[in-house]
This record gives sequence, C-alpha cells and structure tokens, in this order.
Amino acid sequence: MATHPYDATHDPPLPVLALLLSTPGDDDRIRLVGIADTGADITVVPSTVAEALLAAIGTVRVAVVGGARTSATLYRAQVEIDGASDVIEVAAWGDEIIVGRDLLNRCVARFDGPRRVLELTR
Repeated sequence: MATHPYDATHDPPLPVLALLLSTPGDDDRIRLVGIADTGADITVVPSTVAEALLAAIGTVRVAVVGGARTSATLYRAQVEIDGASDVIEVAAWGDEIIVGRDLLNRCVARFDGPRRVLELTR
C-alpha cells in the first residue's frame, strides 16, 4: 500500500497522485501531480504536455466543469503510479492533471479525509 498526502494548498485539501507519463515504450518520462477524481471517467493531461510528449490518436467529447461539452484530443500514453505501469488513452484539455476512474479503478483506493491521505493498493 502506498500513501499519498492531500494537497493542502487548496481549500478544501485535494487528494493528489504523482505519476510518470510517457509515450508507450519510451524511456523519456515526465513527472506530473494530478487530482484523484472519482467523478472523472478518463485521465486528463494538459494540452501542452500531451502535444510535446505524445502522439494523437483521435478525439473524444468530454463534459467540463458546469456540464458544457467540448472536444478533446486523445493520446495513447504510458502512465506509472507507485511503480505500476498501464497504457491508457488520456484526454488533453486545459492545464490541470486529473487522474480519472480509468486508472483509479485498477486500484483499491481509500480516501481518508480526516488524515488527509489517499492510500492505494494495486
């Protein structure tokens, strides 16, 4: 089990996860910290990061804050969290990193709000 502290710079504090992002099979990785969001279907990375590191594979319609729908470019990416690596499709949009259920559902996640930690078990 790995323990990840919440980001206390937000009010209320946010559960966050550090991840390594790369093109599948490539050793050139970038470290990102994203919000663990059980309400997000898909993992989202900033467009600038995806465009610089990954190859586009298509588009997807996504609902953003407030319910508006927009198009986002899809990228195939290798994502590593706590030493476990998965190849997934990520959406590129905005400037935040959101770790969605496409990754969270591969783990047992325990959100401990009073202690402000997220515990993950693979």
